[in-house]
Amino acid sequence: MDEKSIKIIAKLMLAMMELNMSLHEFFDGVIYEQLVKTKQAATQNKNAPARKVEIIESKDFFEYL
Repeated sequence: MDEKSIKIIAKLMLAMMELNMSLHEFFDGVIYEQLVKTKQAATQNKNAPARKVEIIESKDFFEYL
């Protein structure tokens, strides 16, 4: 990440802390959940459970900012 992106994220985090707001509240409607398996888990144990990952598309992230 470049310096400008880090500053943007830091400012967002500070503003959200001041407003007592969570990431889920701020990005409501654009957070997607996806089940994924790591390559290692998939090869070692075919029945290994998938993990839930929360994803925000970059276009949605920057549009909300």
